[in-house]
Parts: sequence; C-alpha cells; structure tokens
Amino acid sequence: MVMPDHALTTTFGLLTDMVVGMQWLHQTFPGATIRTGWSVDAFGVSPVKAYVDRLFGIEAMYTHRSHYALKYEMARSGFLMFRWRQERDTTGVTDMLTVMDPAVNYPFRYACGVNPVVCCGFFFPNLINRRNKSCPDNGSNPGKVSPDTIRIPLKRITESNVRHRSQILLEEWRRKAALLNASAILVEIGFICHDTIPQHITDTYDNFNRIMEHVNGNPGLRVHVAWGTVSDYFMELKRGMKSEGVPVVKGDFLTYADTQTDYWTGFYFVRPFLKAVGRELEGVVRVAELMMGGVGGGVEQHHQTELEHARDVVALLQHHDSITGTIRPVVNIDMLVRIMRAYTGCTSIIRGNLKQLYNTTIL
Repeated sequence: MVMPDHALTTTFGLLTDMVVGMQWLHQTFPGATIRTGWSVDAFGVSPVKAYVDRLFGIEAMYTHRSHYALKYEMARSGFLMFRWRQERDTTGVTDMLTVMDPAVNYPFRYACGVNPVVCCGFFFPNLINRRNKSCPDNGSNPGKVSPDTIRIPLKRITESNVRHRSQILLEEWRRKAALLNASAILVEIGFICHDTIPQHITDTYDNFNRIMEHVNGNPGLRVHVAWGTVSDYFMELKRGMKSEGVPVVKGDFLTYADTQTDYWTGFYFVRPFLKAVGRELEGVVRVAELMMGGVGGGVEQHHQTELEHARDVVALLQHHDSITGTIRPVVNIDMLVRIMRAYTGCTSIIRGNLKQLYNTTIL
C-alpha cells in the first residue's frame, strides 16, 4: 500500500492499491485493522480517495497539500477540520472526518505550528547537519522575511533552557490548535530524508522527550504531550469533539499550489509514456483477473503468482511520485521494466486460460 496520487489515479488503481496493502497487512500482522488515512504528500486531494478509503473501513483522514489560498480561507472560516461528504450523498453515510493541516508543508520544520521560522529551531536532525542553523526564511516566501521576524536558533534541549524552549514551542502548538478549532493537534516529528540515520532519530527523540517531560510535569501549563500514532491522535480528537459542530465539505482540493506562482500542474502530462503503459497494464490486469475467475478450480499456481506480482506493480504505480512522473530517470526506467514484466505475465495468463476454456492454442 502506497500513498497514492489523487489526480491521475483511476478507481481501479486505488482499489488495487488498497487490496494489495490490506493483504500484506493481514499476512504480516494477523488481526490488524486500519481506521485512519494518511495523505500528506499527494499533490492535492480528491473525494474519490476518501470514498475508496471508506469502503475499506477507514473513518478519518489526515491531509496536507491543498491550494494555499483555499487553505487560508478554510483556516479563517474554521473549516480545517471537516466531514468530507460525497456530492451525491444526502444523508452523511459517506462522511469522512478529515483534518487538513494548516502548515504550508508536512516536514516538521514547517508543520510544528504556524511559523516555520520557529519550527526550524526545533528540527534536531540539523544538529549534526550544520545547516539552516537559524532558519533564514519563513518557508513560504524565501528571502522575504520581515526584519523584525524573530529567528529561533537551533539548540539542544538542556536543564537550563528547557523551560524557555518549551514555552516557545507551546505557543506554536496553541496557535495551530486555534486554527483547527480543536483540543488536540498532531505534530509530525522527523522527515523521510532523515529518519534512516540513527543519530538523527536519537537527537530528535532525546530532545523532544526532555520537552515532553517538562510540559507534562507542570500541570499549570494545561497541556499534555505524548508520543503516538495517527490513530491515537484521532481517538483523542474525537473525545473532545462534538460531531454536530464539525462542518460538512463537498468537492475536491485540486489543483494544488503552495505559493502564488507555483501551480502543480506539470505532473498531469510529464512522462506520458509511463502514464500510458500504466493504463494499459491496469486494463490487462483486470482482464487476467476475470479470466482467472472464469476457469474455476483450474488455475495454475504460476499464473496466480504472476497475477499477484502484476497487482503489486499496479499498486506501486499509484504512488504520488510514480504515476505523476516526479521521479528520477533511473527510477522511471525501473518502473517501466516492472510494468513490462507484469504486462507479459498477464498476457501469459490470458493465453493460458483461453486455451483451457476453449481447448485451443492461442498465439
């Protein structure tokens, strides 16, 4: 299961991705279930994905990327937490509790609160990177920071500074909670480009742990901070939420733009060959599935293996950096090779099953 794109994927592709992911989950963690969705890096979000998630029992979704102006208006109107409803739904049966993070981007250095200049001062992987020590910009308008903007230098959390540093971070968290109009917020710690380096993980955990111990040890702050998952967050959110007070939203959040001049539309047509053969693969996989179902108990084991492999490739293709074409050339070539092998396997399945059904040779 991948975090799929929402603009270029088909319903069949999204369903295949979910089926493959659920099968892996049940085989790897028997008895596990999924109740929350996580779509923070797709370039805009679509209600089709919310609908597919609901079919698989997902009840809540956390999102990030949407048009900056729309996000601003939603924050101003108190609509960043909403019940996402399908256009045809008149009763609310398709409602998906959705939280749209108010930050411009999902890495911690943007999303710890509302001010990236502050957040970067707590991005502890940079302790050993020696980069962005004082956060020279505000994230959304590089080089255009007001002279009176307070820059927060990056420092390790110690006994001598934990009180002051905690107050700075708590102020950001309170502002984020105010924008969401919620009693609980989710703060994403770390970043995909750093979480594979042990020292980055250790620095992040140790420093935040000192902040958490200080905050939780001072009841007067009236804040409780805990490590948790997305499911933990939504459970806490629902405890203090009145469902009748959550607004209903219909429609999609496309096209995505993160600044005034940057509309993310190029991925609609970049790498057209990858997109074309990806569509062809989806079609032949569906035919192979139907053929496998039509022969009853006469399915050959190697055909089953080939079909499962092809489904895996279809699922991988839905990734928001795959079908979109926002990948490096070497990854693009690898994806095309996978698609061609899966396509060949499916045509073999179709020929074999036609031979079995009609007792004739198919060239």
